[in-house]
Amino acid sequence: MTLIEATRDETAMSAKADAIRELSAHLHAANARLAQLLADFTADDTWNVSGDWRSLAHWLGINCGFARAEAEILARVAAAAEAMPTVLERAGRGEISLHVTAGAARVATPENEAKLAEIAASSTPAQACRVFGNYRTAKRRDNEQLDNEHRETEDGDPTATEPEPEHRSFWRTWFDDNGT
Repeated sequence: MTLIEATRDETAMSAKADAIRELSAHLHAANARLAQLLADFTADDTWNVSGDWRSLAHWLGINCGFARAEAEILARVAAAAEAMPTVLERAGRGEISLHVTAGAARVATPENEAKLAEIAASSTPAQACRVFGNYRTAKRRDNEQLDNEHRETEDGDPTATEPEPEHRSFWRTWFDDNGT
């Protein structure tokens, strides 16, 4: 292969890679739009007045041809849409995939959703999902600890423990796939 042929191959591969990235961003944006439409569709609970559907995921499977797993992911994102407008906005721009958005949906609150969007857009999908999963585990442990402390003070001690704000360093720390 000559240098000219190699350059042509590189140019063609670069163009294909650009097209793949662009199409992926369009898919992410379309999924975000679909999740928002589903959130609007289910907002007032009239979508299942007849009771024909076991869940939104069931409705999506029958009416839109989604496999159960993908339908459940869309339903999870739709259910959390109100709590994470910044995440959905960035997903709507094609910056965040559906699965990363679903990971954020598991832990999204109005207070932390801007940070979730920042993490999702600035890390790899594997990193973002790991951070969200670790956060979910840490919050569960914190809640269990607070419940235990609250039970200990229910014996008449008026100084019940108030929940502490989120540990800020958690949002600044995550690890790459290689552990660094």
